[in-house]
Amino acid sequence: MIDNDLDIYYEKTDTPAVARSSSLIEELGQIEYVFSDKTGTLTCNEMEFRQCSIAGISYANRPDPDKRPTSEFDHSGQYSFAQLENHLQDAPHKNIINEFLVSLMTCHTVIPETNQETGKIVYQASSPDESALVNGASGLFGYKFVARRPHSIHCIRKEIEEEYQILNVCEFNSTRKRMSVVLRGPDGKIKLYCKGADTVILERLSKDGNPFTAPTLEHLEDYACEGLRTLCFSMREISNEEYTTWSVIYDKAATTLVNRADELDRAAELIEKDMLLLGATAIEDKLQDGVPDTIHTLQEANIKVWVLTGDRQETAINIGYSCKLLTEDMELIVCNEEDHVSTKAFLESKLAHIHLLQQTHHDPLAFIIEGKSLGYALEKDVEKTLFDIAIQCKAVICCRVSPLQKALVVKLVKRFSKSILLAIGDGANDVSMIQAAHVGVGISGVEGLQAARSADFAISQFRFLKKLLLVHGAWAYQRLSKMIFFYFYKNVAMYLTQFWYAIFNGFSGQTLYESWTMSCFNVIFTILPPMAIGVFDQFASASLLDKYPQMYILGQSNEFFNQKRFWGWIINAVYHSAVWLHLQMILYLQVAILEVSGGCLNSISFILVFGQRPLTPLDIFMEYYGIVPRLFGNINYWLFFIIVPLICVFRDYVWKYIKRMYRPQSYHYIQEIQKFNFPDYRPRMDRFRRAVNKVRKIQRLKQSRGFAFSQNENDQSRLIRLYDTTQQKPSG
Repeated sequence: MIDNDLDIYYEKTDTPAVARSSSLIEELGQIEYVFSDKTGTLTCNEMEFRQCSIAGISYANRPDPDKRPTSEFDHSGQYSFAQLENHLQDAPHKNIINEFLVSLMTCHTVIPETNQETGKIVYQASSPDESALVNGASGLFGYKFVARRPHSIHCIRKEIEEEYQILNVCEFNSTRKRMSVVLRGPDGKIKLYCKGADTVILERLSKDGNPFTAPTLEHLEDYACEGLRTLCFSMREISNEEYTTWSVIYDKAATTLVNRADELDRAAELIEKDMLLLGATAIEDKLQDGVPDTIHTLQEANIKVWVLTGDRQETAINIGYSCKLLTEDMELIVCNEEDHVSTKAFLESKLAHIHLLQQTHHDPLAFIIEGKSLGYALEKDVEKTLFDIAIQCKAVICCRVSPLQKALVVKLVKRFSKSILLAIGDGANDVSMIQAAHVGVGISGVEGLQAARSADFAISQFRFLKKLLLVHGAWAYQRLSKMIFFYFYKNVAMYLTQFWYAIFNGFSGQTLYESWTMSCFNVIFTILPPMAIGVFDQFASASLLDKYPQMYILGQSNEFFNQKRFWGWIINAVYHSAVWLHLQMILYLQVAILEVSGGCLNSISFILVFGQRPLTPLDIFMEYYGIVPRLFGNINYWLFFIIVPLICVFRDYVWKYIKRMYRPQSYHYIQEIQKFNFPDYRPRMDRFRRAVNKVRKIQRLKQSRGFAFSQNENDQSRLIRLYDTTQQKPSG
């Protein structure tokens, strides 16, 4: 049903939802924690180059009118990209601008492909943000990357063709959070261009000769507050002697067979130092449709949403507000400690503060922790404190985290909690997190299908998660619970009649049922009722489950599958078996055919009796030979089919009436709303809340924008050296 649901089918990419595992379907109705990536999961993963900071001066495609510069080179103002072109010609820092644009043009693993018909270059990148940066340099500033060969790249800089020799590529990975290329330019000079997260770039800058660090940091904070994902660029010029010495170390690390990745990282550390900060970029990636509503609905269903992202803290918080994960009335607990001792002290003090707040009415809490502090908090002596704080908060955001830390956070909650966990992501860096959770959901998006293929369920948009959990999950949990109990019920009811009958025959071993009923009871006679329950049963309609997300709490509290319900079904089976046998004994007390009455305990035996005449010569139903006229001629035989079901079902209806009238539960009200089609007066309150939220949004003056920077962890240097885009592709 999940695969065929048109509500979770994405028409734009012609992608339906896929259930790759049928053994976990009931757990979709019991989720208590959702761990989500941001880029490509909450956002569209369609990047657009919006702003940049070069030499401490901010530029934007649409400058903010409130940030008009007051002088020619105002560090607090914001210039347009058109003015950047002028600064490239006559500004004192024009060489910095040129180096920044060259780094955009050269420091990447993009593959250019030229359309033979139109002549237009299309950039194929491992991540959309790299493509956005190269497209920005080409389309906005005229620094075009046109071709790649195994050991060089061809570019057109301001209508001048240039060739850069690729000497080395220091690859991106989740630990380094940066990538570098060593190039020999047209002028013969060797230069290192490096891009990465601000935290790792700033640590590797030269102690002297970086006058633009302070204004660039201010611009980074401004970009993050607008929900833009930031990236820093730096460079250094390398002498021939230094490069010759370093290349020996790098080549040795590249050819080693033991800990090759670690050796390459150590070699890169030797060259990525004393760099000059060129500037920073800000890329926009809008939220997917329906993300705020989905997160708000999940929170109403008592599902806690944790966002694990590699973004800056300011970006993560802004996106949290944009997608309604964070609200204005929440109290934020922000952990940015730099060492183990201070992290432990901070968490312990906040936990004690939360315990005091619990004694009084307080605003909901949200916990934000940075990747470095999270690394200390995941250590053995602190992890329980981290968990105790996080579960007390309505929302949790972990920023600047690596893929390994994502998996460790999921395992932490899994170890200390008995809750069912769900992880959702779209990229290869989310696979470890998805596999660590009880239920994994992959989004088939721009990043590829690694996450979707590793997950138990695959969807195309984050908003589809709402119906997957609140409707399909709730239905599956209730159906399977009832189906399992029904299997116990029908078998206990059948074989207890044999026990009651044994009391009357002195435990002689005489069977109450004929052989075919015993053999085919589960295989043929009772196969349809549990199948119908497991496939078609709905305790509430899809529209009402979506409208009342609080119904999902029934699955979290195991309302439909617990010991109380189990023993209720068993008692019901005992009662029904006693009614079946003892009423039969009473009805046939004065009739000398009691020995065959057991074959009439259900309507299936009635069908077998009708079919016995043509089958008796085949020696199939010998137990019925010669008794059909005596059964059909007895009024008690026909009364049995009317009286016994009425007496059994009467008790069920009395119990249901008492329960619904005097001890109703939430789903009873929903079922009555569905049956009688009562009007819902909540839209008036929803309109009021939307009006209030709109006023708050205007007061905050923050835009709903969010960003991501990612890079696949593969052998990028080997990959780019395999391409020669100047050669024509073979046809056919």
